[in-house]
Amino acid sequence: MINLKMGYRFNKQWQTTIDVLNLFNKQANDIEYWGGACTRNEATLGTGGCGGGSAIDGRPIHPLESRTIRLGLKVNF
Repeated sequence: MINLKMGYRFNKQWQTTIDVLNLFNKQANDIEYWGGACTRNEATLGTGGCGGGSAIDGRPIHPLESRTIRLGLKVNF
């Protein structure tokens, strides 16, 4: 995954930036691991799943965010 950041400093006080996250919109997993999981109800109520100590083993993942553009303005005073 490639991120891009560019900025311009107008003077000592004003600066602007632009960030492009996931520049080429890569489809992949940001986080992927093996572990036990349960539903929100099982965790809250303590029934089955995590509450009963019998979580379902699996591969939880979190996909990469799609291409994102972020603008920033910084003012020092």
